[in-house]
Amino acid sequence: MSIFDDFFFNAKSAVNAVGKKAEKVIDVSKLKYAEAGLQSEINKKYQELGRFVYDSYLSGEMDKDALSGKIDELQELNENLEATRELINAQKNKVKCKSCGGVVSADLQYCGKCGAKLYGDDPSNTAPEMNDDDPVAREAQQAVRDARE
Repeated sequence: MSIFDDFFFNAKSAVNAVGKKAEKVIDVSKLKYAEAGLQSEINKKYQELGRFVYDSYLSGEMDKDALSGKIDELQELNENLEATRELINAQKNKVKCKSCGGVVSADLQYCGKCGAKLYGDDPSNTAPEMNDDDPVAREAQQAVRDARE
């Protein structure tokens, strides 16, 4: 009977490993969906900003407060997009080189694209925090929290 016990133990371990890998793939998919949503929202905001500037130019009046608000919205969305991309990279065990911007394996000490050192004294990969006001960012954060559980 010990052969059967070993077989079932190994089969159970394999199923658990496959299940964890599948969860990770699903989490990355959720993050990529959130990334696409943020990118779409950014594109809409750029169009709105372009329309605003064009209309302001034609009218000869520029509402600097409204312009500043639109630019702030864009900056916030871009920060959330970058944070989402960092979360995706973390799920894939990758990091972004601070020197060249290339995405490489987190196991490396030096960037494979430019040769720059990837980590200082503390190579911690802490996930960045995003704005909780953005529903897409909230969904991305929830996907990461679910992945950690």
